[in-house]
Amino acid sequence: QMKNHSSDSSHASVNRCLQKYYGEEIPPSSTLISELCLDSLDLIETLFELEQIHDKTLTNFEIASLCTIEDLVRLFAVPHR
Repeated sequence: QMKNHSSDSSHASVNRCLQKYYGEEIPPSSTLISELCLDSLDLIETLFELEQIHDKTLTNFEIASLCTIEDLVRLFAVPHR
């Protein structure tokens, strides 16, 4: 149960952050981040904001592994260690 709540919270915060730049309802989680047409600064600002919200710093490996919106949600759904 807790895992689902964390995932739901992560999904909501990812959508809120992406909407600032994307402007509309975010497409399905399977959408490639590259399809959102965010420039690199927008993406970095989104990641920074999510790191602040979730009190988690992503590693370079984690950032490099991001392909889809779901990947982003999954990374921030994992509890801070």
